[in-house]
Amino acid sequence: IRDRPHTDPAEAVQVAQRILREFNTAVARVLKGESGVSVSIGISQIALADLPDEWTVKLEYDPAVAARHQARIQAQSRQRIEEKQDLENKANADPIGYTKLRPKVDFRLGQPSAIVRAKDQGRRPVNAIYATVGALEFAHALSGNPVPLSEEYVLWATLEIYPTLDFDQGIHFAEIAKAIQINGVCLEPLLPNKIGRPVSEVEAPSLEALNDASRRRNLQTTLILAKGDPAVAQILVNLNQDRPVVASMRWPHYNTFRQNATLRAQKPMKDSLHVVTLVGYQGDPSHPGSVLLVFRDSFGPRWGVGGYGYVASEYLKQHFLGGFAVSLY
Repeated sequence: IRDRPHTDPAEAVQVAQRILREFNTAVARVLKGESGVSVSIGISQIALADLPDEWTVKLEYDPAVAARHQARIQAQSRQRIEEKQDLENKANADPIGYTKLRPKVDFRLGQPSAIVRAKDQGRRPVNAIYATVGALEFAHALSGNPVPLSEEYVLWATLEIYPTLDFDQGIHFAEIAKAIQINGVCLEPLLPNKIGRPVSEVEAPSLEALNDASRRRNLQTTLILAKGDPAVAQILVNLNQDRPVVASMRWPHYNTFRQNATLRAQKPMKDSLHVVTLVGYQGDPSHPGSVLLVFRDSFGPRWGVGGYGYVASEYLKQHFLGGFAVSLY
């Protein structure tokens, strides 16, 4: 009826009623087997092309139009399949070529020394806290608000929620992130780090520190749980998008890279892992096809190159254990 102009609404209603009666009659004939079309018990669909000629005429069925419609559906289906295959091919391709990474990223450039300086965790097993706070410092700096933050506060905040947490057993990413999202993190001068004290003797923050920390609960994490090449690709993509990465990996004896702070072919010690903050990457001219990722450690500025080191992509492929990218919301 929509395809035919009707000036009289009453006539349109009559036409609709007539078509409905004819349709119901046709359905009844089909169900009784009088139309030459067989159906199974239950609800079935009958193609217009399968109806008797008299009904294809009544229903204005045009084989040419139907063929064009079917061809369009098939073309759309092929296009979806090709697009899916193209995405799969790109996902399996070289991550640098696929994501169009910048040739070099270094979050340290242009930042004040209060952000760039490497801190010292001492002998306390809190490298995951130092790595997370380091990533937060760079995230705030990249957003235009460079502020030094307190690892001591995050240690207190984590134990406030999880008083029996043993930092000697595991890295506790989830607990540390939740503590920051609930209690925030204050400026470092409001609760300076006490590297000589055991974890159990962390001081409670002042009211000023608590109020300041409440302004920085906006931690957002993106988990990186892949291994091998996919892990390196995810890390590079996040760094390319200005998101620092907290990375845990198997760790070798310090003597193996004391003279050259680059992790490449060293053999990790048994059951040894460490957590660092990845803050950039660059190509490795001495090893074509390799990428050097820049990390900040928590052994103070006298370690490595001003407290920083490099991990080659091939080492990360083998020994990356998991981590997360940091951003602010």
